[in-house]
Amino acid sequence: WKTEYLVYCFFVRCNISMTRIAALFGIRRTLVHDIVYGWANMLCDTLAKFFPVPTRSQMLRAYPKSVIKKFGHAHIFMLLDATEIFAEVASMKSVNAILYSAYKHHSTLKLLVGCDPIGTVWDDSISDGYPGAVSDPIQTTVTKILEQIPFGCAVEVDKGFLIENDCALLGIHCIRPMKMLQGQTQQSKEDVALTQKVGKTRIPIEQINGQMKNSASFFDKRISLQQIGLADLICRCSYLLQNFKLGFIQQHSGTKKGRPCKAHIRWYDGEDDGLIDIRPFVEMWGTTSEIRRWNEIREMPGNEDLTREQISEMVLAEDWPTRLRKEHIERLS
Repeated sequence: WKTEYLVYCFFVRCNISMTRIAALFGIRRTLVHDIVYGWANMLCDTLAKFFPVPTRSQMLRAYPKSVIKKFGHAHIFMLLDATEIFAEVASMKSVNAILYSAYKHHSTLKLLVGCDPIGTVWDDSISDGYPGAVSDPIQTTVTKILEQIPFGCAVEVDKGFLIENDCALLGIHCIRPMKMLQGQTQQSKEDVALTQKVGKTRIPIEQINGQMKNSASFFDKRISLQQIGLADLICRCSYLLQNFKLGFIQQHSGTKKGRPCKAHIRWYDGEDDGLIDIRPFVEMWGTTSEIRRWNEIREMPGNEDLTREQISEMVLAEDWPTRLRKEHIERLS
């Protein structure tokens, strides 16, 4: 298996063609093709099991202080962005029209990627590849990526993501910088402040996009139309592998040695400078129903010895977001 993984790394990380790899290893090109596709599928399936959707308890256990300082709450569950990979120009005009991206002015493969406030991604936060012509709001609606965000939480997006209606249907908040209106020469102080807050806290998603492309030289060239399916798999597993790197944490002292990776922090109770366990402070993350329930549990006889963290875990275990979202959807319909 070590030799097969080396073949996969030569193709993905070194950007060497299958024909040349076959010559280097003295094997047939078809065998190189099978190895690359096999390892890409295996890595995607294995890493997907390693990194499921984090629970709210896991998210709140290690929350960045910088985000709380900027917004005054810990409701942000996902930072959402789109990334595009250059593809070959199709000879058929109909195919080229579908792949052509007005933003990149080229044929591209477009993916939606979401991460938590420290840059951790999971399998369901990475969409399949879509043609470059699709818009950000349409791709967000089709992929249903917002359904992973608990009711009452928030998603942070860029100016082009006009997804407020989708967020309202699911009962989540959309934090998006305001665009300049037609004829508007200057934004208000509130809009400028919001733009600055979003710009400073969206750095992790920009960083994770750059790390993925830097780690896979396969994306340095234009993707062959015959390899779009393979590019989709490589992109997904390359994103998931970034969880083994250090998280992007603002206000980090930089003096701590032996820092845990992002996966260790998010799923295995790792700790790092610049993070805080926000669970004891229910007013910072809870909905109105959760705060009311938290106070009810605290006032119950026999719960005097429970800590604030234990009471918060009891409230989180009741899964209020699922119940509230169901009631919200029934009310809308």
